Amino acid sequence: MTPQEFDFVSNLLKRESGLVLGRDKVYLLESRLVPLARQRGLPGLSELIKALMSGGDASLTKTVVDAMTTNETFLFSDVKPFDQFKTVTMPEVIESRAAKKQLRILSAACSTGHEPYTLAMILKEMEAKLAGWRIEILATDLSNDVLDKAKRGAYTQF
Repeated sequence: MTPQEFDFVSNLLKRESGLVLGRDKVYLLESRLVPLARQRGLPGLSELIKALMSGGDASLTKTVVDAMTTNETFLFSDVKPFDQFKTVTMPEVIESRAAKKQLRILSAACSTGHEPYTLAMILKEMEAKLAGWRIEILATDLSNDVLDKAKRGAYTQF
């Protein structure tokens, strides 16, 4: 990959997704985009980048962005923030919103949805304290493919 090709893809990713890649991540671009070039019937990475540069295929741009996102997620993936949510945030929310009894949570970059489902499980454990509350969890991600998996909510034991 030439420096100009790297700069183009790096700028594209930043513009489309906020993802920032340093030059030390050339290997990551190559490992994720060479298979994508093959899937598209292109001989190599340079041809894929030329197709991106032409700007005529919005689905290619989306596919490249999807290929470069991590999409890593696990139930209770990081114990400390979820403990904080349950023991600090929610008691404060319950007290401060006792009159309205409404709660809306945004789970951004949720990938296949483990984090919003984890939040839902924590809220389920607190259902006695939340009786009569209207609670919404909105889960978002750049990738429609991983959001479709999240909507299904079917996970392996892993």
